[in-house]
Amino acid sequence: MIGIDGTIKLCQDLDVSPEDVVLLAIAYECKCPGVGEFTREGWIAGLQSLKCAFLHCSYTRMMVLICDDAM
Repeated sequence: MIGIDGTIKLCQDLDVSPEDVVLLAIAYECKCPGVGEFTREGWIAGLQSLKCAFLHCSYTRMMVLICDDAM
């Protein structure tokens, strides 16, 4: 389980704000059990559903999905 501290580190690694809507969308896709919490199983399933092999890909792909959905 990745907790709040791990999520903050994730945001730093991705160079995004924890309040970024894309991070919220990633959390939704990974079926996070709570705010700022990621399970291993959810993380893997979420990235697979986004067809992403790398962490940075998931952020970029979610930005594209959100932008496409808004149009």
